[in-house]
Amino acid sequence: MKPDTFREGILGMAEAFDPEEGKNFTGIIEFNVSGQEPGFWHFIFNAGQCSLREGRAHAPVDLSIAVPSEVWLKIMRRELNGAEAFLTGQATATGDMALLLKLGALFSQY
Repeated sequence: MKPDTFREGILGMAEAFDPEEGKNFTGIIEFNVSGQEPGFWHFIFNAGQCSLREGRAHAPVDLSIAVPSEVWLKIMRRELNGAEAFLTGQATATGDMALLLKLGALFSQY
């Protein structure tokens, strides 16, 4: 799937969650999105379940990702490698870096 918009892409990520991969994880990943489609989004994980909400998380987050919507859209379209985006400063993250490395596995069906 190649999303046309960030919104379409992040909604697709929620649908692509791999419950087996997330069965031992409970926590929150928040996206602070700038660029053409600014806003906040957060995934809530609870022992093999995942939900997506628009807006800021109301609980402490395990991982916070700051990224322009255009950059994350390129990552979702596989036009840009996620690791390269972080290494070159196009995206930044704070919190649990091991969780950042696990994103691809959590959403492996995308």
